Amino acid sequence: MQNNKPGQKQAKVLVPGAWEKAIKQYLIARKKMHVLSYQNISNRLVSYHVNQSPQNLSAKFNQGKLSASLFVSSLIAMDEKEIDLVELQLIFEEIKSKKGAE
Repeated sequence: MQNNKPGQKQAKVLVPGAWEKAIKQYLIARKKMHVLSYQNISNRLVSYHVNQSPQNLSAKFNQGKLSASLFVSSLIAMDEKEIDLVELQLIFEEIKSKKGAE
């Protein structure tokens, strides 16, 4: 359980895993768009002083659970020039609406 300071509200997750799924879909779509393997991304990350094996990248991408620094460095390694927050939000909203329909 999180320890919140007095007067601080605790964030409620209404759709568990929705953001992780959105991050997963976003990253995998970018990987496919640039026709890159996890080995390619792993090799490119080295030039940004990030060491991740292809197996670790695959696991983290597929779980959608990675640090902000790995998220950003992975996108840069894939030659992405910007993070499309509108697209991320749309993916999230789609996942959320599917969960609500279940």
